[in-house]
Amino acid sequence: MQWVHTIAVLGSGATARKVVDVAIECRYAVKVLTSEGVKWPKSPQVTELKGSLLEAKSIDSLVAGCTAVINCFGSALRTEKPPAPMACTTVTRLVIAAMRRHHIPRYIVVSQPSVALPNEQKFHFNGLLTSCLYRLRYRSQRKDRLAEASMIHDSHLQWTLVRCPAIKQLANSGTVKVNRHAPNGLSVSIDRLARFLIHQIDSNTYLQSGIFVSSLSTPSYLRQRSHATKI
Repeated sequence: MQWVHTIAVLGSGATARKVVDVAIECRYAVKVLTSEGVKWPKSPQVTELKGSLLEAKSIDSLVAGCTAVINCFGSALRTEKPPAPMACTTVTRLVIAAMRRHHIPRYIVVSQPSVALPNEQKFHFNGLLTSCLYRLRYRSQRKDRLAEASMIHDSHLQWTLVRCPAIKQLANSGTVKVNRHAPNGLSVSIDRLARFLIHQIDSNTYLQSGIFVSSLSTPSYLRQRSHATKI
């Protein structure tokens, strides 16, 4: 069967797995690398390849034949030890090279609120505290993520850098809030984030842009109305 999109999803954490689930719902094909202990959905839309994200040959095989790449690799590093120094930069360098070889333009990357792009203006005051908190908590990864962001910025691909606060399972979360200039919240729903990332494949709104996202909570009176309707 011919799928509308074939997406390479990088990473094996909860965010990557949710992105794969949403892609399947949207009837997209997905390519992933297998990882010990990670179970991907058993679906004809999912192709699992053996390899490592830190190996050029594996990355080349993963992105070949794809129409877009969604990189969730760094999102899991908030709770896991990086597999190698400067791991995010290494992965992105290999991905960009492979995307150029295979003429794949769309690259969507999940990053952190403290990451600034080259020549980006300083955050507004309302986002400064959030940025500082993330710099302190993830300072060991900051050098890696800044180098990765600079590489993405200079890649000339159709990239979007999606800077996320804590990624959580949130009940009653509304739409994803987007701010181009500063961090705008303390958490984002993993389900809403995955849907937002998939939507960006065909969207030109944030091409070659770094954005901040968070979840907009659904007002209580709307939740009550929705509950009453279901009953």
